[in-house]
Amino acid sequence: RPKPQQFFGLMGKRDADSSIEKQVALLKALYGHGQISHKRHKTDSFVGL
Repeated sequence: RPKPQQFFGLMGKRDADSSIEKQVALLKALYGHGQISHKRHKTDSFVGL
């Protein structure tokens, strides 16, 4: 799966388990800094996944 690896590459593509954790952390950081107003909605969406 070249696309997912490229997208999550900067989070840690070499570690599948760590990738998910870093991915969530990065998302929380990005939404926390950039979209505070939509943070709840985005967080709920990703938590659902």
